[in-house]
Amino acid sequence: MPVVDPVETWDLASLLSRDDLRATVESSPGVRGRRNLEWAASRVCTGVGSRPETHLRLLLIEQVMPDPVVNRTIDSASGTWLGTPDLAYPERMVLLE
Repeated sequence: MPVVDPVETWDLASLLSRDDLRATVESSPGVRGRRNLEWAASRVCTGVGSRPETHLRLLLIEQVMPDPVVNRTIDSASGTWLGTPDLAYPERMVLLE
């Protein structure tokens, strides 16, 4: 079986969709670390730009907050770009940077 280093593994994982990742985990019974893989696969979110953003997002979710919107552009009513916050709850008008 070919083996790749952690950097190549990380790069390859970015090519999988969330559903593909879950299917891979589910089809791997008895694999060492499967519990961690299941935990991570259930919390994967595309579009997060940094590790600290991920840590904050997971902390919010652990505190029973809904999943925040990730890196979505915010425009004014006239269409002027206002910014792209890391995390947001637009319906509550809360932005986290």
